[in-house]
Amino acid sequence: MESYYRLFESTFVNYGKRFRTIRKLWRSDNEVLARLEIEKTYYQESEAYVLYPGLLDGAFQSTIALGSLIDKENGVCNIPFKIEDIYIHDKIEKECYAHVKFSRDSCKEFGVKKYDINILNKYGRTLVELRGILSRPIKKQNNDNGIQTEKQGSLVAYKNVWKESTYKEKHLKQKYRSF
Repeated sequence: MESYYRLFESTFVNYGKRFRTIRKLWRSDNEVLARLEIEKTYYQESEAYVLYPGLLDGAFQSTIALGSLIDKENGVCNIPFKIEDIYIHDKIEKECYAHVKFSRDSCKEFGVKKYDINILNKYGRTLVELRGILSRPIKKQNNDNGIQTEKQGSLVAYKNVWKESTYKEKHLKQKYRSF
């Protein structure tokens, strides 16, 4: 997978060891399955998280296998900017799988792509569901800001909106530190 991460480096991102979690990829035209695993060096560190950042980012990185994350020739990279829904069923394990597919209501208007990702344990049980991940193309430019959209300053990265859950706290078996 080193060639995979060299592709990232040649365009936009230089991932450190904590974020180089993709070990293998399988793909079809509309779906990707990625085996994710953190290095043993970080096993103890990962125990403090429900959603270990390197594994979660590895799931996002696996969207490149759908052929739409990086356009190296034009210096364009699609960056996730919104997740509509996150369902956490259990802690992400040190070795897991990310199943990525285009969302049913994916719209390609304005270059926005929409994905759904399920993170599964090695037995196929769903640990986390990420629904409605929107990504948008940004273009690399040689300036102090590094990455900008086609139109300078037009990219809005995110807006936090918290909604109260109807799920009762007594049903949660939270034994991990918040993320």
